[in-house]
Parts: sequence; structure tokens; C-alpha cells
Amino acid sequence: MSTSNARWRCVLSAAELIVTAIFLLVSACSVSADSLQVADYPIGAFAVHEDMLQLAREEGFDVVHNYRFEEGHDTDAQLARYLDRAHSLGLKVLVGFERGINYTPERVSQRVERFRSHPSVWAWYAGDEPKAADHKLVTHVIEAIHTSDSGHPVIVASDDPVYQQAADMHFSYTYPIRDSTPADLISFHQSSRRSATLKRPFFSLLQAFNWAHYLPCSKDSKFRHPTIEEMRFMLYSGIANNARGVFFFSFQTLPADDDFRTFTAVPLINEFIRLRQIIRQGVRLGAIAGMEGLRPGSWAAWRGAAGVTVVLVNATASPQVLRLAEQRWILQGASIVPGGVEVPAWGAAMLSSSFTVPLP
Repeated sequence: MSTSNARWRCVLSAAELIVTAIFLLVSACSVSADSLQVADYPIGAFAVHEDMLQLAREEGFDVVHNYRFEEGHDTDAQLARYLDRAHSLGLKVLVGFERGINYTPERVSQRVERFRSHPSVWAWYAGDEPKAADHKLVTHVIEAIHTSDSGHPVIVASDDPVYQQAADMHFSYTYPIRDSTPADLISFHQSSRRSATLKRPFFSLLQAFNWAHYLPCSKDSKFRHPTIEEMRFMLYSGIANNARGVFFFSFQTLPADDDFRTFTAVPLINEFIRLRQIIRQGVRLGAIAGMEGLRPGSWAAWRGAAGVTVVLVNATASPQVLRLAEQRWILQGASIVPGGVEVPAWGAAMLSSSFTVPLP
């Protein structure tokens, strides 16, 4: 995912940060289940060099993108070697296409037909932030891929409805973390909400880089990485809006930023690996008593063998109190109220938290 056209705004105060929390409810509660079950939920990474594939696998990624060499000197021989190496490591590949004069329906079809049977092909990446002026070309490319291969989906990274409707899936993203100014995390949540309303599969693309890698530093700007709370917000915002997986942009910068990799990226990956087991094996719920007042896209819940797991996203500018209408629950630090439990206010002072609510 390129950064040249990424949009960000730094306008929020700390009190307006979207807040996330997971509540692990280890007991049955009043719910109405719908039939939606998510079968996959991959963890993917952009910009994974061939010599980084082993590390990507060790860090917990399932899907990688051959982004770096598609910008130039992209040959089918390189792709064949990349796919073989990925397959040997148990990785799937989001396969891209060379940009520029070779990005034509005919050339794209040739690549698709050559590699569509390779066991490591996961999907085709038809466009990286394509411009509106390229509607005709990119949609023709997508059509050509569909004609050449009906067995793998086509993905684009774009907020343009034309591309989102033409492709099978898309990436939802903004890159809001820039400097010490409070990040505009609401823009990311709004992007997740827009993607959810399309009723088409999408993946959350998380900012996992420091803008200093892509923009010249100046005396007035102190670029930084996202905090783990900000990345967790992006992750949970997508999950609450039914994203079908998560991708990191970009992997190429992680080995050079050891503290960010060790204390932010890798812990979040491990956290998501644990959570997606619940998502994969559980049944998505349509309602929970006591949560009727929460905004659409601000929560999601799954019923599994251990109980009910609820993901909450505070999409308001003020702290909230959640009152779960289920008797006999006990929550450390919370007030026991008649008919239910009242979760302490979660807002700017509580960027993330998790609770286990056992039966007494």
C-alpha cells in the first residue's frame, strides 16, 4: 500500500480518541445469534522482500504481498521464485502486477494464467490506490483477471466505490499517525463504517510505520510510530465492522524499528491470533441485552465454547458506561447493580482493557 496518496488529519484532542476494549464473558447471556461465521481472518503484510519471508512467517503472518519488486524490474521469473519460497514456508501471496506500460489487461491475463494454479496464490492485487482517471483501465484489468481465473478473488486498495464494487474485496484504511499531534483515529473508524455499508468483504489495513520512512523530516515535525493502543483501535474498529482480516503496512520497515516491532507490532499480532480463534470458531451474535444503545459498528460479539466475547469501540467523544443486563455476573472493579453489571466508564483514560466476567 503506497503512502503517496494517504490522507490524514490531526485534529482530535486526547478526549476524542476512539477507545477499544475486549470483554471476555465466560458465561451465557441473553443473545440473539445471526448466522454469520467468519472462516478465515488472515494476518497479512505489505512490502515483504523475498529475504524477509522467513521472518514474516516467524512473526505470525499468513499472507504476504510482493509489493517491493512490482514497482520495477518485476518479472515472472522473480514472481515464480517468490511464490516457491513462500509456499515452502507455508505462506500465501497477494500477487501484484507491474505498474506502468506493462499494466494492461493482456499482460495481466498472461501472468494470471501462468500462476493461477500455484498453491501459494491467495488473491490478485489489481490496484494500489488507483486514480479516478484510471477507472476504465483498472476495471478492464479486473474483468480480465475474473475471466482468466475464477478461483481466486481480486482485491484493490481504494476508497473509490467504482473500484470497490468492481473488485471482489478491498482494503479499508487511513494512515492517521504522523507526529506528536493527536491522531485522527475517527477517520479510520469512518473508513471501516463506509466499507461495512457496502456489504462486500474488506480487510483492515493498519498503519505500522513511521512517516519518517516516507517523508523528509523537518525541524518542526517529530514523526513517530503508532502506539499499541492506536493500533489496537484500528484492529478492533475493523473487527467491529466485520472486516475479514487484517494487513500491516508495511513489513519492510519493521526489522529496522526493533522497539516498535518488539513492543507494539508483535504483541498486537499475538493478541489478534488469540482473538481470531474465537471469531473463527464462534457464532457472530446479532444482539446482546444491555447493548441496544450502542452505535452500529461500535461493537461485535461471538458466542463460543468459553462464553461470549464482545469487542467494543467507543466512537463517541466522551466516556461511556456499559450496563449488561445479566444477573449474577461479577466484575472486579465494577459496580454490582440490580439486574446486571455496570462496566466502569471507558473513554480517554482507558484506551484499552480486557475483562473476564465469570459466574459466581
